[in-house]
Amino acid sequence: MALYTHLFTHNASLSFNQALTNALLVAGFSEQDARNLVEKERLRLGDFEMATREQGRNGVNTVPTVLFEGPKRNFAITGALLPRDYLKAMENVESDIDWV
Repeated sequence: MALYTHLFTHNASLSFNQALTNALLVAGFSEQDARNLVEKERLRLGDFEMATREQGRNGVNTVPTVLFEGPKRNFAITGALLPRDYLKAMENVESDIDWV
């Protein structure tokens, strides 16, 4: 109910730390626990955003995407494909390996 009140009664965005902290306080969290939780989640969001940007640089822009990293080149499988497509990508990685 606290989130609903913040969103629709006070027009507060939940992207603001204070709005989230207030909602947690109303839900019964101590002030210190509420602040710690919001800060922890903010830090995790930063990690998530960095990982998302890195995958974008790798050419991953849809879900699902599987990236096979080979010694010479990488192979990305994007979208819902048949098992034979995954096998082909793995065979390509295997063919790039210089066996001793």
